[in-house]
Amino acid sequence: MRPNVLVLGMIVFGLVEAGPTAGQEVGESITLTGCLVQEDGDGDEVKFLLENVSGAEVTAEEIELVPAEGVNLAPHVGHTVEVSGVVISDDDEDEHEDEDEDEDDDENDLHIRVDRLGHQATSCGNAPLD
Repeated sequence: MRPNVLVLGMIVFGLVEAGPTAGQEVGESITLTGCLVQEDGDGDEVKFLLENVSGAEVTAEEIELVPAEGVNLAPHVGHTVEVSGVVISDDDEDEHEDEDEDEDDDENDLHIRVDRLGHQATSCGNAPLD
């Protein structure tokens, strides 16, 4: 029973990190399927989110998708898509972001740099395409 007490103590005192992005490690490859939605960000920015997710065990409250160069998410908004990419820290989300910007992002958000997008269905309620 002594090892359990040690682990519990490490967790209580913060010696074990929970990971930077809701269970996924920065740099980890990930593939998810879900509904691609678009929200307005600050100013002219657009924010892409993946909702109703399946594929990997993800405990994130919000999954934000950041397109890699050459990936265009906009035409697929409202569709069921499969995305593959790499988990990034929210600091990497926008290289040109203001450093004075409010840090209101939740620690339980997941940020993925999408390098591949596959179209699964023309809407989020449809069955996958054959």
